[in-house]
Amino acid sequence: MKSAAKCSTAIVVAIFAAACYKGPAGLRKMGYQAKQAYNAVNELWEIPSADYDAFLKSFEVFERSEAGTFYVNATEDFQSVRNYYSVLNKLCTLGDVEKMYIPAIIDPTQGTYENQMISEEWWAD
Repeated sequence: MKSAAKCSTAIVVAIFAAACYKGPAGLRKMGYQAKQAYNAVNELWEIPSADYDAFLKSFEVFERSEAGTFYVNATEDFQSVRNYYSVLNKLCTLGDVEKMYIPAIIDPTQGTYENQMISEEWWAD
């Protein structure tokens, strides 16, 4: 049953990812994005309890608000932030933000991922 639910979830994610794309460039990249989303679903589905708990605990670092208390223990805080991004990256991949940044809208007919590619090509040039 768990396998069927995972497959159904992956299909829903793939359909959602396909709906996010616009134009032929988006359709060309749809296979890549669908594969990334499927992999993210699988990884999140199988995430060990310890990793999930570490992700939730990592929010404690971001809840610190008093001046001078943001970094309590640099080594532990670094690991907490790392735990946070290891799960957040997979969650963002389910949407249209694989690369952890939102680009400027260079081409409004394209999605976030395509605008990331356009931005990176521009930066490289």
